[in-house]
Amino acid sequence: MSVQKLIEYIKNREKYSCLYHFTDKENLASIDEHGLLSTRERESKGINPKNRGGDVKSHRLDREKGLDKYVCLSFTDYLPLYFAATNDGRIPNPTYLKIDPEILHVDNVAFTYGVATAHNAIRMPIAGAIEQIYRDIYGLDEEGNPTRPKNSLSTEAHKSEILVPKRIEQKMIIGKV
Repeated sequence: MSVQKLIEYIKNREKYSCLYHFTDKENLASIDEHGLLSTRERESKGINPKNRGGDVKSHRLDREKGLDKYVCLSFTDYLPLYFAATNDGRIPNPTYLKIDPEILHVDNVAFTYGVATAHNAIRMPIAGAIEQIYRDIYGLDEEGNPTRPKNSLSTEAHKSEILVPKRIEQKMIIGKV
């Protein structure tokens, strides 16, 4: 299996046919101007978003683990962090950005099975994670046959992350939910 086959598989799904990133609607003008930037890139450009999803602890962990240099994406628009951020009031006007799966072709894209800041999280290149993504996220066997209902995702899909270095260009943002 290859990255291209994974991209094609995602695009051809009825549900979850893209990748997702959540933000506050207040940040959309900046994203339209600069693209979707990692925390490190935003800070280097002096861009300070009004509303951010993570709390102080999560931002500290991101810096300690080097995750601040990535834009984090999800396989689904149903994330525990989304609900925490909206309930805490950090993201009062939430929206999901739909990201073209072609982003997986960007150099140095990584994957974490489970939350990237977790103590036991393992970050791996996307190409090295294809089999695990097919099996554990999408529920496909080695021949590509589903092992659970069509268009469902595993519970791990709601926690696992795709990590894109530095920036996602505006042209890769294909919609909003």
